[in-house]
Amino acid sequence: MNYSIAIMTFNGRFDSCFKNLIFKIKSMDSSIEIIVGVNGNYKEEFDQNFRKNMLLFLSEYDNVFPIFFPKFRGCSKIWNTMFIHSSNDNILFLSDDVCITNDNLLRDVNTLIDNTTFKLNNSFSHFVCNRKQIADYGWFDERLIGFGEEDGDMMYRFAERGQNIQDKYVNGLWDVGMTTASNYEKGVGKYSKFNRDWIFTNKYVPDPNGIKCMFAEPHKRIADNVNLYPVESFYWENYNNL
Repeated sequence: MNYSIAIMTFNGRFDSCFKNLIFKIKSMDSSIEIIVGVNGNYKEEFDQNFRKNMLLFLSEYDNVFPIFFPKFRGCSKIWNTMFIHSSNDNILFLSDDVCITNDNLLRDVNTLIDNTTFKLNNSFSHFVCNRKQIADYGWFDERLIGFGEEDGDMMYRFAERGQNIQDKYVNGLWDVGMTTASNYEKGVGKYSKFNRDWIFTNKYVPDPNGIKCMFAEPHKRIADNVNLYPVESFYWENYNNL
């Protein structure tokens, strides 16, 4: 496969979602690389039994690499971290509650890889990112310290360049849409109120001459995108010279 898989999860979805997803993926390709971002819960001590059970479960599979976050971190931070730790430039991001009924899914995705960023089945619950393209357009904004608005923010960056993030279709993949989430203050649905309040106060404001993109109305950007991880490109370019 010309890509790695990245999955973010936490203890509330370990038994109900995560284990079945790993089993399904590895039954299709036992060698594919999976990076797992294991999040803590907001303002809670990390569940040590969950940590032990996660390590025991993943130890049964080759090429699965968990990254534990002892304290709750936002989606942007964990997505970026999984990017950095992947050994491939293309990463298939999957929500831990996706359902896969297509036994050829991994090969179907492989045929779509073209070193660009694209959604699958019109959803950011399953999407492919190219690491070098994202480094150019800007990493996911880690000022979004909760969950939500990361996708709209990224799509806005493409729109500013007169581009769209492509949408491609694969059979047998969809988001179950579980509402189980950490105990941070919710805004819309399971998504954090902080992210929504922050992004529409500090980064984007309504403007009839702005870009609509995923937003309900046109907005203009009033804050710069943060220049995160400026030496990552240097690492990629020089790794083979070590």
